[in-house]
Amino acid sequence: MGQPNLDFRKIRDRTADIRSSVAELRELISQPPEVFSADRRNVYATAHLFLVAIEAVASICNHILSRLAHRAPTSYSECFESLGDLGVIPKDLAKPTTSHLPQRGKKRNMVLRPGIKSPGCFEKAPAEAGSVQGKTTGILA
Repeated sequence: MGQPNLDFRKIRDRTADIRSSVAELRELISQPPEVFSADRRNVYATAHLFLVAIEAVASICNHILSRLAHRAPTSYSECFESLGDLGVIPKDLAKPTTSHLPQRGKKRNMVLRPGIKSPGCFEKAPAEAGSVQGKTTGILA
C-alpha cells in the first residue's frame, strides 16, 4: 500500500475547530451555575459548540479512514474502532468500553434530537472534549 493522500490542511482546520469549541465551552461553564442557567442562550451555545467539536472529530476520523482503508464507516464508533485496528490511534482510545471518544457520536445525536433528554449532558461536555483534545494532540500534531 502506498503513502496515503491525507489532506493535512483539512485535518488542521478541523483540529482548530475542536480547540476553539473547547475553549469557548470552558469559558461558558466557568460561570456560576445559577448565572449559566439564567440565560437559556448559554444552553444553546453549549449545544452548538459541542456539536461543532463532535462533527470536527468525526470529519477527521472519516477522512483518515477513507484514505487509509478506502471505505466509509457506518457509525462514529466504527470509525474510531477502525482507526484503532489500523494503528492510527491507540486501541484503548478507539474502543467504546475504554474510551469516551466513540461515545461522542451518541451525544451528538442527543443534541440533534431535542426530544431526547440526558441530565448533565452539557455540564460534562467541555471536560470530555478537553480529554479528547489532550489524548489526540500528539496524533494530530
